[in-house]
Amino acid sequence: YLNNIRYILPMELVHQLVFLYDQGKFKAVVEKAKILVKKYPDEFIIWNILGAAYKGLGRIENALEAFNKVIKINPSLAHGFNNLGTVLKEQGRLNEAIDAFKKALLLKPDCSETLIEIGNILQDIGKLEEAIEAYTKSIALNSEHPETYMNMGIVLKKQGKLGEAINTFNKAILLKPDYADP
Repeated sequence: YLNNIRYILPMELVHQLVFLYDQGKFKAVVEKAKILVKKYPDEFIIWNILGAAYKGLGRIENALEAFNKVIKINPSLAHGFNNLGTVLKEQGRLNEAIDAFKKALLLKPDCSETLIEIGNILQDIGKLEEAIEAYTKSIALNSEHPETYMNMGIVLKKQGKLGEAINTFNKAILLKPDYADP
């Protein structure tokens, strides 16, 4: 009977983890979070912070496990799928990363950052038209993101559409005049 008691996670503990994370104290986050997940095994927020700390330490396999736990506990959390996609991308598991990002988009269709991630992967694997489509959708959601224009300009340049690429690079520069890459 006592094993089935569900403890309520005090938000103060979450704030402590976030504070340590924001200070770059990833080892301390991992130590504290590992203790907390024993008491609060179904609190996806702890698993999410733990995964981010593992990622910060370069422990990608551990981060992957933590983010998989996040989406198992809360499969309606777009952020969990985004984090999973980021880690899969770092592992070079690009098709799986795209799948994770697409699941995030199903849950939160207005996330321009997720579309950028998808576009970047599609660009990396040579699916340039699909990359342009992802960047275009991202811009429709948030036209103030200079990196999206930069990435789209790169794809247009690869396609030999130099005039369009220059126009797109100029949009990035207009948004961020000190942006050297365009």
